[in-house]
Amino acid sequence: MKKSTKVLAILLVVLLLTGVMSGCSNSNPTQPSTDANPQTVSIGKDIKNEAITIAWLPLSTQGPTNISTMAGADAVRRVYPNVTLKVYDCGFDLTTQISMVNECITQKVDAILLQALDATALNQVITDAETAGIPVITVGLAATAVYTLATIGVDYEGGQMVAETLARQLNNQGNVVALDAPAEQESGINTYEGLRDYFEQNTPGIEIIDYQNVPNWSTENANQIARDLLTKHDKIDAIWCAADELAVGALQACQALGYTDILIWGTSPGLPLVLENIRDGLIAGTIAYDAVLEMEISMYMALNSIQLGTNAVALGFEKTPTLNITMEPVTIENVEKILARVG
Repeated sequence: MKKSTKVLAILLVVLLLTGVMSGCSNSNPTQPSTDANPQTVSIGKDIKNEAITIAWLPLSTQGPTNISTMAGADAVRRVYPNVTLKVYDCGFDLTTQISMVNECITQKVDAILLQALDATALNQVITDAETAGIPVITVGLAATAVYTLATIGVDYEGGQMVAETLARQLNNQGNVVALDAPAEQESGINTYEGLRDYFEQNTPGIEIIDYQNVPNWSTENANQIARDLLTKHDKIDAIWCAADELAVGALQACQALGYTDILIWGTSPGLPLVLENIRDGLIAGTIAYDAVLEMEISMYMALNSIQLGTNAVALGFEKTPTLNITMEPVTIENVEKILARVG
């Protein structure tokens, strides 16, 4: 994506989502009161000149996906050098992530950006943060609590996109195994449901013959699970993976066991390694979206909330606003275009 296009997209999102936030509210932001018991007035910060601290809690600081998100954060910090991004590494451990969110609340950070390890187990600490006046924004992996904003790259529609393209590659016939997200992560499960529903409704000749959740979004775990499935089943025509990191593990398993004709599909964000493997004919496809842009938008929306002094509690949200990042299937036919964009 060209730089000018990205800047325009970010500006439009900030303007539009400010309206979206207001639309999700059942009450106006807190206003000064003229009665004997004045309400507390939310006062925002000068985001250009005051010291701002934003916490970033990814699934892990290791791995290629976090490189993309950090690039997006760094782009925003070049515009706002007064912003400190405090990075927490929970190492894929849920208890640690919950503890770290609590630490952010205690330290009174200005906003929390979060990849939720569990869609429900983090609800209480997210609510606690919002109640403390801290806007929470999830990046890619959402929770079910009510909070300021969820940016989502791939979900149900992404699974439908994968299924439609994979069905064409299989000529609407074949056995598919699924390496899905960790069982506790709703966003990944929704992507699988899109894939499954498309096959059931449109291609009865394609059957999902096995389904496994892969702990911790781990390439190593995906490698081992794929090896087990390749040994268990007589014929596998395709392996669908809920993330590009899992597709790398599936490819490693196929190569180790000598399978060269199995179609492997990843799902977001379009990691350079996976794109190169698509170009070289080793992986059949993935869904690409701009993870850098997703993080930039999340950072700008956090700054928007900090500047206005608002969050889900102040605005009376009953539902979390969501923003879907544009995505597209990538195969050997269009991978050079995508590689040129991310390069």
